[in-house]
Amino acid sequence: MENNIIKGEWNEVIENSRAVWELLRNQEEIEDLLIRDGYSEQAFENLNKSIKELFNFSSKFHHKEDRGKRIMPEIKASKEDAYLIYSLSMNLVNLISKKFQRLQS
Repeated sequence: MENNIIKGEWNEVIENSRAVWELLRNQEEIEDLLIRDGYSEQAFENLNKSIKELFNFSSKFHHKEDRGKRIMPEIKASKEDAYLIYSLSMNLVNLISKKFQRLQS
């Protein structure tokens, strides 16, 4: 993603972010980690919903069809779109890795 940011390939940044969103879809492990670090069940549910919606949002830049197999208009990502998804992806990776590191020590 970082290389695509440097190159200005905005749609590629968003497409490559899918790997992060896919990793975060393992809800049981993420829930266990966050609950053990002190999150309430409601806090986890709110974060989890937002992750799902961010995945759905980023998918709009990638998929040509919606879930009902209807053709969607192509969305061309702009710099600010790419930076939004990039920064959120990196911040979620940071959040999970720091929580994991804390519980391991």
